[in-house]
Amino acid sequence: MKLKKKAVFGICVGLIIILAIIIIAFPLLEKMKSKNKNEKAIQAVVEQIFTCPNEELIKLYSDMSEAVDDKIDSLSPDIKIYSLTDEDFSKIENKLEEMYAPYILSSWYESFMKHMQMNFVIYSISKDYEIEVDHIEITQNETISTNYSFTIDIHYGLIDGEKKDIEIKGSAQFTDVNGKISYIKIFDNELRSELQE
Repeated sequence: MKLKKKAVFGICVGLIIILAIIIIAFPLLEKMKSKNKNEKAIQAVVEQIFTCPNEELIKLYSDMSEAVDDKIDSLSPDIKIYSLTDEDFSKIENKLEEMYAPYILSSWYESFMKHMQMNFVIYSISKDYEIEVDHIEITQNETISTNYSFTIDIHYGLIDGEKKDIEIKGSAQFTDVNGKISYIKIFDNELRSELQE
């Protein structure tokens, strides 16, 4: 009988310990899971920006340019200005939305797209260059857990030429741990300037 009570007591203590471990471990697992979502969002966006050439984007921009040229050619001679319409950009916008919307906070998406169009698309549509992300090191801020910094190791060069390596830094912010970027900044002047030459 005493042996039976000891066994039952041992089982109860074991179950209590297991339950305590689960209660302690669950929040830690959730935090790790959300951290991984944020890091995956950064990685996906950065890899899409710095993978070149993106043949599909190049074709979409080329098609848009041809369509605009055709529209300009069809204008009467007294009209000197042609304003681009939503139709001119729709296929490009749809493709960019497919690429980036899953990772960008909806309230910041429009701002990101304006910034993307002006600053990042140069990487994706550089016809003469190959750009490849070798590695991304992502670090969560110790003080503000929704802020991250990252370092991108990139291998790039002319398609038929010598390749170089460059390190580019950046930062990203999240409003919470849902895996949606609320702000991203890439600190690069060297590579971008070279692509624009």
